[in-house]
Amino acid sequence: MSVALVIDASCDLPLSLINEHDISVLPVSIFTNGRELLDWRHPDTTLSYYQEHLVDKGNEVTTQPVTTEEAIRLLSEGPLRKADYVLVQTTSRTRSETFDRLTEAAYELNVRLKREQPQRTVRVMDSHALFAGQGLIAAHTQALIRKGLEGSQLRRAAAVVADHTHTLVIPPDLYYIRERARQRGETSITLVRALLGRTLGITPIVCGYRDNHFPAAKFKGFAAAVEGAAAQILKQVDKKALRSPYVSISYAGDLTELTQFEGVGHLRERHQAGDIRLIISTMGLAGATYLGPGAMSMGVACDENEWSHPD
Repeated sequence: MSVALVIDASCDLPLSLINEHDISVLPVSIFTNGRELLDWRHPDTTLSYYQEHLVDKGNEVTTQPVTTEEAIRLLSEGPLRKADYVLVQTTSRTRSETFDRLTEAAYELNVRLKREQPQRTVRVMDSHALFAGQGLIAAHTQALIRKGLEGSQLRRAAAVVADHTHTLVIPPDLYYIRERARQRGETSITLVRALLGRTLGITPIVCGYRDNHFPAAKFKGFAAAVEGAAAQILKQVDKKALRSPYVSISYAGDLTELTQFEGVGHLRERHQAGDIRLIISTMGLAGATYLGPGAMSMGVACDENEWSHPD
């Protein structure tokens, strides 16, 4: 059985890995003041958008996942032409309509395939993760495919990693998030909290774990928060608590800027030593428009720890 992996553009995965393993990408629509741009995870396009649009908090920015009809077309013309089993992994269904739309698309496709090509099928998996966490799950899943896993065995093994994935999000400017949340009608971050963070220079690390999102730690400044997140990941490495060798980082900016963060350097050293498999990518536009320019996320799949639940 031939197997193909499909991700949505919110999944932070390096383009080099996408191209190497022929992973299909479903786009996300970014609307800036009503003008649409499709995010296909091309780093140059993404970086240009960061520089031209994200710096202005006054821009009205919204995102929309691929429509059911477009997903049917893209899956039919792409992975279903070359694979018997297509596994579509989506961003957390609690944060996007992607899973529901892709589930509907898969249902319609499977009804058609049962009549015309019964050996082929499409399955949709909720990653329960965002940003770099979703990228980690995709990278691990692709490694499982290379090992020969397929069908329900593949889905179960990928689900185990997803169930242990922790996504650590580090926003550089809480006021930016507050403005974007206000545009979406969300009230989870109040103006007072946002301004307090700016005034005191406090940077929180938000942990996403099993569809829950909560502050896991706070640091004085963005660089210190990056160092703290990296240290927490390496703590799990040293405890031999990892459920996947992959550790992922995504950054809403020029990736060369990551050299300024000691924590990223420590992770790279452990990658070179063979302790982890570090993957670094540009953050997708959907994540960056919500978190702001310069935001970072890190993904690690590990046993529960002191950051797995809110205090």
